[in-house]
Amino acid sequence: MNIQKNILLVATLAAAFFFASAAAAQAASLYFYPQNISLSPGEEALVDIRIDTGGEAINAVELEGGLAGVAVTLRAIENSGSHLSIFVENPSVKGKADFRLVGGAPAGLTGEHLLARLALRAELPGNATLSFASAKTRVLLADGTGNAAELKFVSASIQVTAKSKDYLVVSSESHPDQNQWYATTKANMRFNFDPKASYSYLVTRDPLAEPDNVADKPEGTALWQGETKLEKLPEGISYFVIKKIGTTSVSRYRLMNDITAPTWGEVNKNEGMSETEGRPFLTFLAQDAASGVEYYEMRVDDAEPVTVASPQPLPDLYTILSLRAYDRAGNYIEEFIPGPKKDYSLWIWLAVLFVLLVWVSGIIDTDKRGK
Repeated sequence: MNIQKNILLVATLAAAFFFASAAAAQAASLYFYPQNISLSPGEEALVDIRIDTGGEAINAVELEGGLAGVAVTLRAIENSGSHLSIFVENPSVKGKADFRLVGGAPAGLTGEHLLARLALRAELPGNATLSFASAKTRVLLADGTGNAAELKFVSASIQVTAKSKDYLVVSSESHPDQNQWYATTKANMRFNFDPKASYSYLVTRDPLAEPDNVADKPEGTALWQGETKLEKLPEGISYFVIKKIGTTSVSRYRLMNDITAPTWGEVNKNEGMSETEGRPFLTFLAQDAASGVEYYEMRVDDAEPVTVASPQPLPDLYTILSLRAYDRAGNYIEEFIPGPKKDYSLWIWLAVLFVLLVWVSGIIDTDKRGK
């Protein structure tokens, strides 16, 4: 009897564990990275919006969130590098505290993925919290039913402290705006240099990385009197991080570089259908691994180019059409689409008829002169 009770107890515990695990697997987590951020007034930071699907496949995300506190303001939302391939509306920031994102991944996403990045600016000493608006946030399962996934939300804490006397003010002549993408892999960095001090710096993709306590000398053609030239920077988002040896105050400057043009996923010319009133149309999609595709531009023959979106109706008559996809750094890829083949058969028959008429009239004139 005791053996049976033990077996029953083990089976019950195993079943409980199984259902608990299954329930846990169905809960997706929306979170920020980093989750603990330290800044000084005037500093900027990028914070990832990420999802862990908890073992489920998801294909659509609608989320809102914002900042609580006046120490930090929200400057922009950035979707470069996002694993969402379609955005129903452009990610947006309202005021200086709220953000919204609506997008999808038709093929589905499973595991941990980047959804977007938030650009923050520290304004004054104090604390702020970055969180999701749970009542306005949904994640849909890729199960064909459109059911919403169970969600867990993780917020981020931001602490803004006054600058210490050892804080280094970093700027860049080549990258003056930390929220702008640049078509280069070089950078000129400047900071307030003390000739009696030594400095340690690094270039990293990790926003939390800190330099060691070993003094660095710039490589190549660079000045150490407060100006450092960086060569062969990686494409994507990286950070120039520097500190004065013997201090704990670390300064970070974000660099966003992209020198590679987008690539076409598809450019298709489609026949007309009832939904387009019989007019043929283009469907197109480009990808860009670093900064992301910003917009598409179409030029018809010698007309001025216009911004377009897929699907795009085609004009009735044109000789050549060019379609460009631009990334956020200004790089582009171009595709040329020839116009409809013209039917010259009528003109050919008219030309043949004209020749025959001329020939016949010539014969008639000859006969008349012969008589």
